[in-house]
Amino acid sequence: MDIEKYLFQISPHKIKLGLDRTEKLLSACGNPQDRLYSIQIIGTNGKGSTSSILSNVIKKKYKVGLFTSPHLIDYKERIMVNYKKIDEKNINFFLKKYKVAINQIQPSFFEIMTVLSLWYFNKKKVDIAILETGLGGRLDSVTACCNSIAVFTNIDLDHQSILGKTVNLIAKEKVAAINSNTQHVFSVEQKLSIKKIIISKAVKKKLKPRFISNNFKKIRLQYLHGRHQQINASLAYAVIKFLAKKRFPKMNLMNIKKEIIQTKWPGRFQEINKNPRVIFDVAHNISGLKSFSKTLKLYIDHGQFNRKILVCAFEHNKEISSQVKKLKSHFDEIICTETGIKKSMCSNKLVDLFDSTKATQNKNIKNVFKQIVENKDSNQLICIIGSHYFGPHINEFYNKSFAKI
Repeated sequence: MDIEKYLFQISPHKIKLGLDRTEKLLSACGNPQDRLYSIQIIGTNGKGSTSSILSNVIKKKYKVGLFTSPHLIDYKERIMVNYKKIDEKNINFFLKKYKVAINQIQPSFFEIMTVLSLWYFNKKKVDIAILETGLGGRLDSVTACCNSIAVFTNIDLDHQSILGKTVNLIAKEKVAAINSNTQHVFSVEQKLSIKKIIISKAVKKKLKPRFISNNFKKIRLQYLHGRHQQINASLAYAVIKFLAKKRFPKMNLMNIKKEIIQTKWPGRFQEINKNPRVIFDVAHNISGLKSFSKTLKLYIDHGQFNRKILVCAFEHNKEISSQVKKLKSHFDEIICTETGIKKSMCSNKLVDLFDSTKATQNKNIKNVFKQIVENKDSNQLICIIGSHYFGPHINEFYNKSFAKI
């Protein structure tokens, strides 16, 4: 059986908000979440990086389940134990065993993956499960998982059509992940209005949130570049120190910073080629593009490039026009393409957003990548940004994926 095809056939790959289906499927599976100690990572950007840092450090001494989304190449990348992805044998067993319940409940792809991850983590007897929220918090299936710790990364504008038009409305949706199961709350420093929303929600649950400052300002992370990653690292460091003191005493506090510095997470200002220098970043919303621009500026200042080329593709529902226009000052040439998914923004529309003679369109993404690979100019910089859906093409031409961390 083609498991991936089967999964997409029984649950269309679209967003279904609400906890009801997840809770019903969890119940049908014997509520594996009740036997797990789990952390929920919530926010707009930085969730994957923070989750990866936590996993990378804790796995040195303990067994860690890591659930993230989306994937780059293989949907199995979403569910890992100590960075080893789930195998098809276990997925097949799960789908066959709970086929009747799945057909009755009609969960989404994401909901199935969420429950599958918890079932698998319980089966593998992980010491801790780190769960990245998919969308929002209040109605995201990860919130149904009885998480002991809520960890908030940066909260900003994204998915406004679903979560709300303002950052405060979005924040209220996300902080609703704090519930009766939550025992501790951690967050990066947020805008004052968002901070108040987090505090208000936490206080109602008789919790005192910890807001973490950037303590990695002077520390250079080996693979995760930019100030935003230093902030994510500071957040993860605070959570790890707390866990080492309260629950996981075998962790060596002396080595934590070293292990954080060495953490990898693909698609985050990732260098995938040297000649020419090719950078891949999944920045796909306003906040992500701001962080990319700041990191890029520092990168350019430290390198000599005679030509800088941007290759980009975005989803059509992203409100990014203001930030896209700011990107053009960094590049000599801009190639607008399409990833081939239904949600991909038309390359002609993207050219219009740039409003620059630097921008041209080539909707054939394979031809774009062939041009990149054929370019051997070591003094050129090529940045590929805008979507996780670049993943299959990067894997085809450069053999890079989430599964190879």
